[in-house]
Amino acid sequence: MLVVRLLLGTVMVAHAAYRWANLDAEIAFANEYGLNWFFVWLAMIFEAVGGGLIALGLGTVALGFFVIVYQGLVISYIKVNNGIYLTNGGWEYNAALAALGLVCLMYGSGRLGLDQIFFRRREHLESANDSIIEDLEQV
Repeated sequence: MLVVRLLLGTVMVAHAAYRWANLDAEIAFANEYGLNWFFVWLAMIFEAVGGGLIALGLGTVALGFFVIVYQGLVISYIKVNNGIYLTNGGWEYNAALAALGLVCLMYGSGRLGLDQIFFRRREHLESANDSIIEDLEQV
C-alpha cells in the first residue's frame, strides 16, 4: 500500500501545483464547461491536501472514496465525449486515479500509514483494557 499511496499522493499534489502555476488557464478551462473559479480552487485544495494526506496514510479510506467520486465527476462531466486516450483529452488518466482511489478505499493505508499509528494503538489499548477488566472480574 505504501507504493500505491505514494504514487497517488504524489500525482495529486503535483497536479495541484500545476493548477496553481496555471491558475488563470485552469479557470478559463473550467469556464468552458460552465464551472466558475470556486470549483478550480476546490479541486486544487482537495488535490493538495488530500494528496498529502494519502501519501502519509492518514484518512486513506475516506480520501480514497472522494478520489473515486472526484474522478468520476471529471470523467462524466468533462471527459466522457473525448474517448479513452489521454492524447485526445480522454479519461484513461482519470480512470487510473479512480482505480488507485478504489485500492485505498478497499485496503486503507497499509502497515506504514499514519492511520495505523493513530488508530491501531487505540484498538490495541482497548483490547488490553478489556483483557485487564476480564482478569479483574475473575478475581
